[in-house]
Amino acid sequence: MLHLPQLMAGGAGHLLDEAGLPPSEVRWWLENARHRRFRAGEAFCEIGQRTYDFAILRSGIVQVYGLTGGGDRVVLDFVFPGGAVMALDAAIRGIASEVVIEMVTGAELWIWPYELRLASFGRHPGWQRLEVLYLEQAFVRKHRRYKSLRTETSRERFARLHSELPPEWVQIPQGLVASYLDITPQYLSRLRAERRKQAG
Repeated sequence: MLHLPQLMAGGAGHLLDEAGLPPSEVRWWLENARHRRFRAGEAFCEIGQRTYDFAILRSGIVQVYGLTGGGDRVVLDFVFPGGAVMALDAAIRGIASEVVIEMVTGAELWIWPYELRLASFGRHPGWQRLEVLYLEQAFVRKHRRYKSLRTETSRERFARLHSELPPEWVQIPQGLVASYLDITPQYLSRLRAERRKQAG
């Protein structure tokens, strides 16, 4: 079972505090959590899926990607421990998922059925505030990446990635990082070599 101190120590703890949820409500939420281990490459959500779960990543790394018209993967986001895992846009709009959520490494997740949100809304207004906070967080990340692709050079995007992501990001395969940055794996290798040289 997921315990309150474990949850509050992660990235979700800050949002739960900001939403103004009392410990009794958080404990009710934890009682409904299930724990699951995933293998690297295993999907949490597929394109076209219409049933949704909400999860918090306990360990490992998760990628979110879409497909181009030609079937190529475009990595849209990475999730690290403490982060929320969900096809949030599709769930809120009640449409089929347009992304795949897949494990980059072996991972552990705490999972809740998305329908639990309906029950939670009737219990305490903090649950609706929490959903708004997650939506805002997702929008900011999406806008930041869009702006970065439009206004920054490849080198600047790489520097931003290096400064903003936690140290675990070095475990991500080069092809996925290159897709996220919208550069070739070969150019990414060059940027990494330059950074190592600068670091001495």
